[in-house]
Amino acid sequence: MIEVKRTNEYEREDINKFFQTRLDTIKNEPQLLHCGWFVEMEGETSGFFSLVPVTERAVWIRSVLLKEGMDPAFIMTVMQLVQKKAEEEGYQDVYVLCHQSALEPLFLANQFTPIEESAIPSELHEQDIPQGSWWRFEIN
Repeated sequence: MIEVKRTNEYEREDINKFFQTRLDTIKNEPQLLHCGWFVEMEGETSGFFSLVPVTERAVWIRSVLLKEGMDPAFIMTVMQLVQKKAEEEGYQDVYVLCHQSALEPLFLANQFTPIEESAIPSELHEQDIPQGSWWRFEIN
């Protein structure tokens, strides 16, 4: 069974255990954790994603992480959970910034479409965001 739970339902010790040393490299950790969700599979924390609100109708996938040793195919399940959670939260557009061209097939397989930077919400232009290609998933 797979469950998705807000990070604020976890003790700091459990959060640190999942992230290990990765929290040291994360920019804006408070925002990431405030907007974060853990994915539990069979009662074990197996993944994490963060959905940062951009507008009333749009959300940004700020981060997706898998527990070390997870089957890489599990990322497909996590991406589907991201889309489902965004819909449950009432969002209509889901944005993601891709830093690695090797991940583009993952976005295509999950019905994301590449977009020009000029098509992203202006609120994202105000963020300190590295270069990459933008993708959008539209929730019907």
